Amino acid sequence: MRKLQLTLALSILVFSLSAQKEGNIWYFGYGFGLDFSNGDPVALFDGAMQTFEGCASRCDIDGNLLFYSNGGGRTSSPANISSGTIWNSNNNLMYDMQGLEGGGYSAAQSSVILPSPTNTNQYYLFTMEEDEFDIDGIPVGQEQGRGLSYFKIDMSLNGGLGEVITADENLHVPTYESLAATIHGNGNDYWVVIVDNNTRDFFVYQVNDSGVSNPVLRPRGINSNFSYPIKISPKGNRLTEAGVLYNFNRNTGNITSPRTLLNLNAYSVSFSPNSRYLYFGEQGTDKTILTRFDTESSDIASSREVIDSLDNSFGGLMQLAPDGKIYWVSYETDNPQNARIHTIDCPNSSGPSLVKNVFTFSWNDNFLPPFLGLPNFTDNIFQNEISEEVDLGEDMVLDCVTGPIVLDAGNEGATYLWSTGATSQTITVTQADTYRVTVTTECGMISDEVVITDDNPVPNIVIAGETSVCPGGSTILTGASNEEVNYLWSTGNTSNSIEVLSPGLYTLTVTDLCDASNVDSIEVLFLDQESIEIVGPTAVCEGESIQLTASSPGAESYTWSNGNTEAVIEITFGGTYGLSVTNACEEIDTIITIGESPRPNVEIISNHILCPGDNKVLELNAENVTNYNWSNGFSGSSITAREWGWYIIEASNDCGTTTDSLLLLPTGCDNCIYIPNAFSPNEDGRNDLFTPIVVCPLEDYHLQVFSRWGALVYESTEQGAGWSGDFKNEPMNPDLFIWQLQYKQAGQKFIKEGDVLLVR
Repeated sequence: MRKLQLTLALSILVFSLSAQKEGNIWYFGYGFGLDFSNGDPVALFDGAMQTFEGCASRCDIDGNLLFYSNGGGRTSSPANISSGTIWNSNNNLMYDMQGLEGGGYSAAQSSVILPSPTNTNQYYLFTMEEDEFDIDGIPVGQEQGRGLSYFKIDMSLNGGLGEVITADENLHVPTYESLAATIHGNGNDYWVVIVDNNTRDFFVYQVNDSGVSNPVLRPRGINSNFSYPIKISPKGNRLTEAGVLYNFNRNTGNITSPRTLLNLNAYSVSFSPNSRYLYFGEQGTDKTILTRFDTESSDIASSREVIDSLDNSFGGLMQLAPDGKIYWVSYETDNPQNARIHTIDCPNSSGPSLVKNVFTFSWNDNFLPPFLGLPNFTDNIFQNEISEEVDLGEDMVLDCVTGPIVLDAGNEGATYLWSTGATSQTITVTQADTYRVTVTTECGMISDEVVITDDNPVPNIVIAGETSVCPGGSTILTGASNEEVNYLWSTGNTSNSIEVLSPGLYTLTVTDLCDASNVDSIEVLFLDQESIEIVGPTAVCEGESIQLTASSPGAESYTWSNGNTEAVIEITFGGTYGLSVTNACEEIDTIITIGESPRPNVEIISNHILCPGDNKVLELNAENVTNYNWSNGFSGSSITAREWGWYIIEASNDCGTTTDSLLLLPTGCDNCIYIPNAFSPNEDGRNDLFTPIVVCPLEDYHLQVFSRWGALVYESTEQGAGWSGDFKNEPMNPDLFIWQLQYKQAGQKFIKEGDVLLVR
């Protein structure tokens, strides 16, 4: 399907490139023009054109200029404003409308030229009136202006320079400013679309073999009081006017599904050559902003994106051109004597750009304003998809019958980068894979990918035959495939069967007619040794289990003495286990003895008391231990402890680890506290306080001192504090005092008592 679509797209492209020559030469403004004959446009200054806005020009299919027209004019001053003219290819007068025929001098779309469907030498020139039709006064019989009219030109007359054979055939009044045309779906006829000024609806005319048909009203479906240029997309599927987008049916002329995109000036407007994008020059207070909408979006109105802007400028008409660009005329509000033409490059792409001031046309005329118009064409002649997409086609199948596949990225003259690393326009594919190409054109980067699959699966191969051979015997190995294949054994044999007389690994490669191959292998054992190997631990730990795994070349069955018939068994008790193995040749037996290993057991043999200055040997009561690890880093079966604290022993063997711990404290040690029996508070720096000296950790410390008559003269719960021999801030007389010290050690309560002599 994609290949068919691509062919159709290419045929349209070829047609479009040919048809574009009919728009090769433009005349517009005040004697200005552009010539696209050699690709890049060249400015022309030899034209006879006199127009502020609308105009039309036409070339033959080879790009030779036929005639051009401003579509209409006026009768009053200034005298250099045209009265409405058709000029021939020599820039000479073909027909003078005298200001009384044709359309208006300032109509946005004053004219459009169509080829006759019946005579290749004849053309229709349709003309459109301007809103300012009464600026010269109202000619007799033209109370609402001249509306829509047409002239017919025969190019076979006047030596090939052409003559008007039908003049000023009026079709519709009143209508102003808006005039567009496009080719019919049958490829022969044309549609002409205008806006009726009374109803504001569309009127559609068909130009066919019978001439110009009666108009058909197509309801607008939306309110609009302004007349703006009508644009019909190159594909003929869309129409826009006054900021509203419609569907257009080029087979029936129906105009449906109005969608409002802009509620402001929609004077500058054009579709892209591929008809997908719709460009607007949105006029602001100090600039004209270039925006576009994606007509293929699910929400067209929300697809608006800003491309660029023309600062301090008023944007005029837009027009598609043979080079695939959109041309846009403007003038600067503070410099109106210079009209500038800009281009929208790569309008079909995801990254268009506005190239400013490609051409500048200057003049100095006190009567003529800056021009705003460009020729009005049937934009179907500019339809193209050039450099806007790369299509590698549908996913394809690679097989050995059709041969390699050539992938072509198109877009001749671009740069290419394939996922294979190739940089050419085409690559030849011989393997199944996903292939991707990125194409860089002047309009940016585009890419596509295609999946190539291989419809030739590798041939199936199976090797059959006995793989266990008894002493003195042999076996036949046979290869089988579901296709016609060639065989190659690792022995060099090319038949499908071989006889094997020795053990080893035998490999068979099969190759089909498409050179696809597959490999299989098989190992052959000769059972000439009675061997059984049992792998696993030699002992089982108490409360646990182990696995024993048996293997024997060519074994067909295993039978253990515990009744198990698998090669792998799980046992939980030590003992002797027997195993019988049967192979293709015989039965062989073996036994294995598994020991039982107990878990380790350990206990620290000591009490928990360690007095200051002492040391204590910590010994263990241990069973089934192979390794010792103390918490202080020692690894023997006993250690000497010299500090208070926890001592933890970790004992282990192959079956696990067990621990024991002991907390050493100076519980109940007499040398934990030293209490003096006398002190002399004479401030000589020696024995000035009665203070117990504590060298062991204590809790709930409480010291009390009593007189010999039992009166409490001092108490403290703070270790290190002492009595200075005062009572109620008065020094006491030398005497013998009674003290009592209460404290806890390792949760055990102690009370010590004694006396102390106060000396002065």
